[in-house]
Amino acid sequence: MKRGRIGRLCPKSWILLCLFLTFVFAITSPVFASPIAVSGKAYQGEGGTTVGLNKKVSLRVDGGGTYTDQTDFSGNYVINSVEVSPGSAVTVWIDDDATYKGTTVTIADSTGDITGLHIYGNRLIVRSDETGTAVTNADLAYYDKDDDPDIHFTCNGGDLVVDNDHGLYIWTGDTFSPGGTVTTSPGGSLGGIHIDDSATFIAGGAISCGGSVLRLGDRFGPTFVLY
Repeated sequence: MKRGRIGRLCPKSWILLCLFLTFVFAITSPVFASPIAVSGKAYQGEGGTTVGLNKKVSLRVDGGGTYTDQTDFSGNYVINSVEVSPGSAVTVWIDDDATYKGTTVTIADSTGDITGLHIYGNRLIVRSDETGTAVTNADLAYYDKDDDPDIHFTCNGGDLVVDNDHGLYIWTGDTFSPGGTVTTSPGGSLGGIHIDDSATFIAGGAISCGGSVLRLGDRFGPTFVLY
């Protein structure tokens, strides 16, 4: 019985075939979610005093899953067995509390647990735990006020609107590149934008700020309007 053509491949051809198949498998195989722990502190404001004991912190990954924890006496929370994939948008917020509100959104990396994911009272913090990846409005849109009223921003049609009792805080060393308009609403207690040390704000559309701008990092964009 005659052997097929593949049976007559020379050793070099076999090596090349194996390398090719390995490459194809690597680029076509799905990236499976892996369980990690997410931890941080919940604060009453921009650092300083924490919210204390038994405050509920909720978490979503790309808008899905149901993860929660209660803070300890020092305001710490730890949420275990969170299923994430590299590049997932992780949203955490203070939930079901009459006094304290605050939300943080980060981009998950592929190396392990997320630590130091702090929540600041009356702030929307945007940050990235994946090196070189900027946060965008599309990441914020996964889960917003339309999904839970304890989250004080909406992101619809690619445009971010932050409630007037909250400020926008871009985390140190990270980049926020919204890709749409950004509005921090005027007339409330906050409405400002904080660009932290070594942080970068790359505007993709008009930026309307209802409060003050604290610029410690870099700001780039076509239009920046203070109400």
